Amino acid sequence: MKFWLPLLVCLAGAAPASAQLMLPGAVGAPPPDGGMGGAPGQPAKPRPKPKPAPPKAASEDALIGLDLYLNGRNGMMSFARSGKELSISKLKLAGDLMSRPGERCEVDVVAGGQIALKAEGRPNGAARYGVDLPACPFSVEALDGAALAIHSGGACEFREADCRVEPGGLWGPTPNAFSPARVKEFEKARGRAEASMRDGFRALAAAGKDKSEIRQATSEQAGFSAEREMMCRDYAREDTHGFCALRITEARGVSLRARLGKAGAPGDPDAPPKPKKKKKPKPAAPADAPLSIGPGMGGTF
Repeated sequence: MKFWLPLLVCLAGAAPASAQLMLPGAVGAPPPDGGMGGAPGQPAKPRPKPKPAPPKAASEDALIGLDLYLNGRNGMMSFARSGKELSISKLKLAGDLMSRPGERCEVDVVAGGQIALKAEGRPNGAARYGVDLPACPFSVEALDGAALAIHSGGACEFREADCRVEPGGLWGPTPNAFSPARVKEFEKARGRAEASMRDGFRALAAAGKDKSEIRQATSEQAGFSAEREMMCRDYAREDTHGFCALRITEARGVSLRARLGKAGAPGDPDAPPKPKKKKKPKPAAPADAPLSIGPGMGGTF
């Protein structure tokens, strides 16, 4: 049996040096593709980016105690709450002198009192309130740290003050209130708001059954950038912070989302879930029916 010894030695020397012993419970090395499931020699497929969360309408309570200015520079508007009632505690409207156009003037509308606001629902998704001024009625929509004043019918004239004013536009903070850190936050939020707005428009266009409504939404979306530019071009130092453009874009996204919900589209994340159909109870077996206990259990009694 001695001739087996050289053979065993040769076999032992032929074993690869990299052989490893796998113990029970040991975990092998990860695959070269990092576990992404790609084929050998091919790059792994990138994971799809998560869709931005749809914008939510701001609470009007976020406006309480803020001093807001038209385009961040003119007049003043402040809100207050007493119980469930929302009111304007300060309201100064800036404009031009009627007798000398081009010269600035300002009207203190409240003058120590308050103006009760009338709730007008959420026609565009954001909470809207009516400001009942005999000489200049308008509405405001609550945005995040700003108020969008909606006014139609031309400029208002306060003849006793010899002042002509236009209250419509975005009322927000002055540029001095924005720190460099907040400006960077605005830039990031602007990208998310743009993406969310586009997703909302596509969902509304896909879900719309009325072709005229789809054409209207398409026309509005096509002209939105120009409309936003016109609305925000007079905001103080808008090119350095972009606050107005951000809030108007968010408001557009909220409006599309509200229209999507009214259309009953499944793309609205806030749409109420469809009620589940209740299962009809099975009819009870007659009292004199034979009782079956299944196969292997003794048959039927």
